[in-house]
Amino acid sequence: IENLTGEFDGVEFKHAKHIANGRIKCSTCHSNEINHGEIIISSENCSTCHHENNKRTCESCHSLQASLYQGSATWLRNPSGDVMFDEDVECIDCHESDDEALLTDNVAAKCENCHDSEYEDLVAEWQQDTQQSIKRLRNIMKLIRFENLSKSQQNLFESIQQGVNLIQNDKSKGAHNIELITKTLNQYLAELNAMIK
Repeated sequence: IENLTGEFDGVEFKHAKHIANGRIKCSTCHSNEINHGEIIISSENCSTCHHENNKRTCESCHSLQASLYQGSATWLRNPSGDVMFDEDVECIDCHESDDEALLTDNVAAKCENCHDSEYEDLVAEWQQDTQQSIKRLRNIMKLIRFENLSKSQQNLFESIQQGVNLIQNDKSKGAHNIELITKTLNQYLAELNAMIK
């Protein structure tokens, strides 16, 4: 069990760090009451340890989000950093609330601290567009007969599928780097449409 790695609430989770290094008991996070190993902890519980230690960076746990924001995602073909990253805006600048709690929901409400009042609506529109693009891509992927594709098309299809999954797992709905995400999803759409023809 110590060697298991998985995902919890959009963050890579390594049992070894928590069991061996952190000396946390299995029962802290899991119950056997209904199903063996059922998760009973929430992300808020995790925050009591992870966000108390100021020596950790956001990127140490949120590497997917950081790679999109910074434009360092190696799985993207032409990554580029978000405009706000280029302007040295830190994760905490958007994700810390007025009472210093960390925000994951309704982060766009903080946009007005630096942008005009319409920016929050703009972010919501970006997120909606991203979700619609992902839905459209998933619907097209269902139409494609993988076994009828050439080997290079199969590799491209799997690459697109992985990219869509990672963009969705980011959970920002594109907000961490809207230009890069939009460009990537449009590129995926064109490539999948070419496979259908």
